[in-house]
Amino acid sequence: MHEEAMQRLSEASSRHRQFHSEIDAMRSVRCDLDRYATAFPVSSGLGGPPGSLDVDLTSKPNSTIGETLQELNNLKDNIRRLTQTLEHVRKERDELQIQLSDEKIKSAKLHNELLERQAEHSYHYLGGCPYVVFFLSSLIRS
Repeated sequence: MHEEAMQRLSEASSRHRQFHSEIDAMRSVRCDLDRYATAFPVSSGLGGPPGSLDVDLTSKPNSTIGETLQELNNLKDNIRRLTQTLEHVRKERDELQIQLSDEKIKSAKLHNELLERQAEHSYHYLGGCPYVVFFLSSLIRS
């Protein structure tokens, strides 16, 4: 029984570490997206300030209006794809955090169960001395 509880605690601990590594991977992706957004600020790329869709045709005098509009559409598509990717990453991160919380709860329950079984085992091993049980119970609670 004790070995089974230890095995389940070990499995929960392993899943806990796996979820942490997945969350770290998601954070890495988010950092990459943030770096990309910093390197290529959201703008039309045509002379307006970041976030602006103002078109300054003088910044690219050799461009035709069609080329300029195509460039603008390409930038908007890139921004849309990055936004969708970021939303997907955030959603996965939130799901992983919920799963991690569930795993932490399971791990804590298994740990408490293991401590209770160890206390019961010690109680029976020591001949059922009530002072030992009280002492062990107070250790578990603290």
